[in-house]
Amino acid sequence: MPLRTLTPRYVSSLLALSLSLAAAGTESLRADIPPDLHPTMKYTAGWFGNSMNGVHPVMKNGVQIDTYYEYVQKDGNGLAVGPDGTCYVGSGWDETGRGLGFYKNGHDVGHCVGLSAVGPSLAVDDKYVYTCQNMPTPPGSPLDFTVVRWNQGWDAGPAPVQNPPIFHGYVGGLVAAKHKVYVGDPASNMVLVFDRDTFQLLQKFPVHAPWRMTIDNDGKLWVINRKESDPNKGSSYSSEDPNSTAQVTQYNTWTGQPTGKNIENMTGATAVAVTPDNTLLVAGPNSQVLEFNISGSQPVQSGALGVKGGVYSDPAGVMGPDRLFGLWGVGCDKAGNIYTLGRLPNADAGLDLRSFTPDGTKMNWQLYNVAFTGVCGVDPASDGLDVYTTATHFHLDPTKPPGQQAEWKGYTLSTAYDDGRFTQGWNAPMLRRLDGRLYMYLHPGDYIGIFRQGPAETFIPSGILDPTPPPLPTGGHAHDRDWPPQQPMRPGPPTHPVDTTPGPPMETNWMWRDENGDGKMQPSEIKVMTNGGDLFSYISGSWVDNKGDIWLCGDHTKIAHLPLQGFDAHQNPVYDWTKQILPKAPPELGDISRIQYDSDHDVMYLSGNPPNFKEITSGASFGPLLIRYDHWSTNPTVKWQIKVAQPASDCFFPAFSVAGDRVFFMQRFMSRIWVYSSIDGTFVGTITPTQKTGMSGWCDQSYGIQAFERKDGSYCVFAEDDYRPKVRFYYVPPQPQPSPPLPLPSLTNP
Repeated sequence: MPLRTLTPRYVSSLLALSLSLAAAGTESLRADIPPDLHPTMKYTAGWFGNSMNGVHPVMKNGVQIDTYYEYVQKDGNGLAVGPDGTCYVGSGWDETGRGLGFYKNGHDVGHCVGLSAVGPSLAVDDKYVYTCQNMPTPPGSPLDFTVVRWNQGWDAGPAPVQNPPIFHGYVGGLVAAKHKVYVGDPASNMVLVFDRDTFQLLQKFPVHAPWRMTIDNDGKLWVINRKESDPNKGSSYSSEDPNSTAQVTQYNTWTGQPTGKNIENMTGATAVAVTPDNTLLVAGPNSQVLEFNISGSQPVQSGALGVKGGVYSDPAGVMGPDRLFGLWGVGCDKAGNIYTLGRLPNADAGLDLRSFTPDGTKMNWQLYNVAFTGVCGVDPASDGLDVYTTATHFHLDPTKPPGQQAEWKGYTLSTAYDDGRFTQGWNAPMLRRLDGRLYMYLHPGDYIGIFRQGPAETFIPSGILDPTPPPLPTGGHAHDRDWPPQQPMRPGPPTHPVDTTPGPPMETNWMWRDENGDGKMQPSEIKVMTNGGDLFSYISGSWVDNKGDIWLCGDHTKIAHLPLQGFDAHQNPVYDWTKQILPKAPPELGDISRIQYDSDHDVMYLSGNPPNFKEITSGASFGPLLIRYDHWSTNPTVKWQIKVAQPASDCFFPAFSVAGDRVFFMQRFMSRIWVYSSIDGTFVGTITPTQKTGMSGWCDQSYGIQAFERKDGSYCVFAEDDYRPKVRFYYVPPQPQPSPPLPLPSLTNP
């Protein structure tokens, strides 16, 4: 199991072995992997999508006492900043247990041990860090939350509260000052004040829809009033929410009464803070941090940090120090440095933490993670160097050291469109050049999303295919149908076996194309999928080939082929479900789980279970058999079969990718890539993380590995790693295939 730390003795032994391997010319191998398993496999290892992943010594009094892997946690749902500039960042869930991480001067400086998730509100004073956690409640009941206290410092532990307060819904805001803790409770429309040590209730006063809060240098309380605040949906609000109408109001902390100072029309306001010179900061509106002089009878805006419109301003999606997005937190240290927390639209997707000088003209440092449970696709025209996650664009330079090989170039979403990436769990982009233009296809998930490249870095929604299971007998779909609201309905089945009257309307399978080119979904653009639209009861695999044709597999042995019909006037790919082709299932497989078609050579790769397969394996694996079929469209002929050991343990293989003369298998728990020849199916070697690229985690996704062959015969291989979230990047130079073939390594031993 991956660990956060290694003892100095163990690390020393690994480093010694690493040096010995380097001397032997195998410096690319992970230090604890015996070199005899893959003597000819040469590669360099790196990562991107996470600012940090390196090995760093833990020092005390000038002596190394431990070794620590720096990394940025999965997401950021709250920010509090200490006087010394330590940033305390909350997480809705972190795989490694970093529900509350500490960052300072661009480095990882600790976390609250054993805390995997916290609510969206945080506060800090000179002694404790405060946050909120949900309490156990019956299934289907609204969430209850309480305020918890934690000590500060490296590997901080809890400071338990006797009889902690319980709140029926999210805690809207927290702020700590002068041995008091102020708690905003949207459910009761109250602010409650507690003694920080005893948590005895000292005071409470009415505040409508209290959200984030701060206390100014005069001891007055400033509260964001979220007019549409829902205590049960507190963590789902973001600055992208067009309905997050808000105002900021000042309250007297002694009387609990409004002072009369307020800032109206703060739509999108998500966080507030105060600088040492008593300037009020309001984060969110226009993707900026607005600055207000609060010394007069009413606040007056005196400036703003960041360009208006943030990353969405022209040129759309281009990254830059002053181009903010998804603002969800703001803070200030005693020196006046300003800190901003941004997050990707899906709260599980990532965070962007930046530090700015007091005047806001220079970014001191930036930390980010934008790669949880995801991998990337490659722009074919870039020869493997321009890669895209679901929401970001990176440019690669394989010649640079690990961790420095990728530059974050773009943010490809835009609030101007009905973009499913704001709500859907897509994580495996497929980039295709069709008719000279770049398109992004997103899968797996409830839908297949289609996007065309738009202005600058943005991608515009072009279409959606909903091939997922047909409506259930009880009504509704087998997946979450909250999105999109424009989805079509059809009459439901009779509610009684004798009565033939149609039941309540139900969702149905459908396709959407952006026929008017505005990137928004109009009901008239959505077409119900008839004539085989309910072909599948489940989808196990999907693929888009280099011609733009869509391939689906599922329902044990079903395969569907949707040829690209051309493009409309707005450059949207056109598909017609009534023109689907249903190839005959090959007899070698009784259950097809993954599909990948090479349209350039008419070669199909299918994986799954052979007929009458009885062994117990993980349902998330790609199956114990991978088969290459030549001449697929005319006379499918088995070229080779690879039998894959798929244990029921966590060491199974969830994903594979074919590129050029190689097939890459991703082994989940070992974070090891097994490499085979796509010519004859023989084993070539393995690829693993190196000592320099840090401790690895695992791959969860069915398409969690993507490989690309470059013009010179080298390969860029990208693998999901969701333990300490990042995209693993391996550069594999051209090299001969070993002869004779290598023996297979152990499944469970390194």
